[in-house]
Amino acid sequence: MPQSLSHKIPALTPQPDGHNFVVYGDCCSGIPDGPHEANFANVNQVIARLEPPPAFICFLGDEIKGLLADDEALRAQWRYWLEHEMAWLDRA
Repeated sequence: MPQSLSHKIPALTPQPDGHNFVVYGDCCSGIPDGPHEANFANVNQVIARLEPPPAFICFLGDEIKGLLADDEALRAQWRYWLEHEMAWLDRA
């Protein structure tokens, strides 16, 4: 990763007893090499660089493009989104 993408970005910090968090959504991705994948990856890189990291992330919807009648194709979009596009996120 280029150095400009690896340095930490100072995050706004909460007042005592507050929380720092990120709210985002509408990436409409889940498709390898799809039209929204690169933009979503850029947003995720910025979020991953926040210091301190967010205590939690709220993703408000439209994670994947969807709009499919084929259940397996829809599951494939979810798998790609969770296992590849969101793999950076520590879910511990």
